[in-house]
Formats: sequence, C-alpha cells, structure tokens
Amino acid sequence: MPMFTKISQLVSQYNAKYFDITSEIHVIEDQIRENESVEDPKLIQDLDNLYKEHQQLIYTYADEISNFIFVHFTELKKSDLSAFDLVPYIVWNKVAERALIIIHKIFDTK
Repeated sequence: MPMFTKISQLVSQYNAKYFDITSEIHVIEDQIRENESVEDPKLIQDLDNLYKEHQQLIYTYADEISNFIFVHFTELKKSDLSAFDLVPYIVWNKVAERALIIIHKIFDTK
C-alpha cells in the first residue's frame, strides 16, 4: 500500500473521531446557551467530559502521526506529505518536534 494511502487512512480515521467529539461539544454548548436560566449539572458534566476527551484525542492523534513518521521515515517521499494537509492545526502543533524535523528534511531532500 502506498505511503500516501496509509497516511490518508490514519488522518481520515482520526479526523472522523475529532469531528464527532467537536460536534458533540458544539451541540451541548448550544443547549447550555439556550437554557442559560436553568443550570443542568448533567449537561455541564457531559461537556467537561467531552472537553477532556477532546484534549486527549488531540494528544493521541499527534502521537500517532509522530510515531508513523518515526516508523516510516525511510519510506516517505515528498509527494506523500500532502496527506498531512488535512490534519487539524491544533493537532499538528502537538506533533513531536523531531517528527517535524524529519518532515522538513524529507521535503528539502526528496
């Protein structure tokens, strides 16, 4: 399987999870805003849990990308790297510095 396809599958899998959690957060935030006069402890707790899940997903997603780069760096080509364009900015900022250095080296040399 080509590296571009492997990266795309990894990104698609995590983007789906990221979208689902972000959407759930948005729905609950809207519910809380609509019912400002009534505090619903369950909604607030659900939102807090989703915020934590969202943060954990960001770190897990970034770790998966870093690990993928470390494991496959000898196989990666410049043309494969465009598959990373769909990684959310907040996740990309958490990717390990060493992985980013590898990406820059691949981009500069291949």
